[in-house]
Amino acid sequence: VLFGNTQAASPPDQYKLYGDVLELLKSMGCREVVTLGGLKRERPPTLPEVHCTATSREALRRAVNLGARIIRGRIFGAAGLLPGLAKLKGMKGLCALVDTLGVYPDAQAAQVALKFLGDYLGFSPNVEGIEETAEQVKDFLNVGLGGKKRGWDIIL
Repeated sequence: VLFGNTQAASPPDQYKLYGDVLELLKSMGCREVVTLGGLKRERPPTLPEVHCTATSREALRRAVNLGARIIRGRIFGAAGLLPGLAKLKGMKGLCALVDTLGVYPDAQAAQVALKFLGDYLGFSPNVEGIEETAEQVKDFLNVGLGGKKRGWDIIL
């Protein structure tokens, strides 16, 4: 599992960093790279959906059979670049994006993403505490950045 909240600053740096990460993963026997991210929406989704793309028909079929919808077009940053580069290194790649407003820690989207990942990879993730952690992050953002909390909204 590789995670982070920042990315390399420039496209050449992204290709270098992610290429190095994939070389390390390949040397460790990794055969498939799955990335998760948010798909920003203008309105809050009733129930976030998973949207995906993949570098192989098999991976795409598995994701669609789990309820994911196929997304077409460009996916920027690590979520889109890692699966594509993985294919060039002989690994499968899948990118799964979950609907979110993208303006606050989205516990519901996180739960949907983790459930999808667990179903895709064959394990049951423990999502206990996600909502509490999301509330703590929202409170931190409000205090740390001077925002005012109004329901789910964070106004900065």
